[in-house]
Amino acid sequence: MGDAGPIIIRQVTSTDRKLEVRERMKRRYAHKNYPDEFPFRCKCIVVFQKLDGVDVILFALYVYEHDAKNPAPNTRT
Repeated sequence: MGDAGPIIIRQVTSTDRKLEVRERMKRRYAHKNYPDEFPFRCKCIVVFQKLDGVDVILFALYVYEHDAKNPAPNTRT
């Protein structure tokens, strides 16, 4: 087995996006004043290790973050 280098954690993306609510959901929850969209931040965090001179992905995680200003039911408390 070759040389294993250090483990490196990188955030490779961070983008602000909006999820548009579909018509069926709007109709179903109209009595609750359901919003038209939910803003969120999507991040991708990846764990790499250099093996034999090549960066190898060991693990990847996608995170969807909703902030305190998001409308219910996705309000962060």
